[in-house]
Amino acid sequence: MNSSIVKSIRSVNFSSHDNGALADFARQLSNRLCSGTPANDILVEAYALVGEAIYRTFGYRAFDVQILAAIALFEGKLIEMHTGEGKTLSAVFPAFLSALSRKGVHVLTANDYLARRDAEWMGPVYRSLGLSAGFVQEGMKTEERREAYCCDITEGF
Repeated sequence: MNSSIVKSIRSVNFSSHDNGALADFARQLSNRLCSGTPANDILVEAYALVGEAIYRTFGYRAFDVQILAAIALFEGKLIEMHTGEGKTLSAVFPAFLSALSRKGVHVLTANDYLARRDAEWMGPVYRSLGLSAGFVQEGMKTEERREAYCCDITEGF
């Protein structure tokens, strides 16, 4: 079942759209979601959009196993991936889709270092789609934490 979803995601092509059009499309998806469209109904388009943003940011495409992991995460399942298999990249897809609801998303990591690294590393992908990303770390001042928690996607430990 999920392999057919991966094929559907791969069949949506945003390569001819400029960067502004990608952010506009993300806003349209957000509006649809906030107007009552179920998240599952926009998953294919949202994941295809993230895939294009990843390609434009890093110059490579997500592997099928990373997209399958992203689908499982969105379904509320736990995933297990070895070091280097792309857990950070896999988390971008469901974080983006969930953030479209305009309620804020928290992505939890194993430590402060990873929270900061992941927010800085994946931040350009989120920003290219019109979302903000921040991180929370131990020792941050209250105002810094407040600012991070106001982001669309907040990484933390």
